[in-house]
Amino acid sequence: QVEVDGETITLFNTHLTSVGAPDSDAREDDPQAVQLADALAVVARYSGDGPTIFGGDFNTATTSSRASADVLNEGIEALGLEDAGAAAGTTSKYGFGSRIDYLLTTQFDTAAAYRMDAGTSDHAGVVVDLKLSTG
Repeated sequence: QVEVDGETITLFNTHLTSVGAPDSDAREDDPQAVQLADALAVVARYSGDGPTIFGGDFNTATTSSRASADVLNEGIEALGLEDAGAAAGTTSKYGFGSRIDYLLTTQFDTAAAYRMDAGTSDHAGVVVDLKLSTG
């Protein structure tokens, strides 16, 4: 947690494992779905009613047909998270054609969102300018 202008902001970061598609559609067979469910449970438990930022390398896309995408989309809705980095576009360099890195927030307005040059990384960095919501 950090304090900004008298407001306590709770921050969470994650880096989910990068694995191939599981052998079944069952959530328990998708390591990313399991990890993401655990991470979302931590966010739910510790975020409270104040501004929250949950970001990182999720290694799954909200548009995927995998169970991990279902868990991510359900968590975003259940926790009232906003996808602050959506305007940044795709972040994966290796043909996934999707965004697998996220900055999810509550009680913030997004002023700008963009990608940084990936350099030698397989992911482009996501930069988001946030402003605490006024209401």
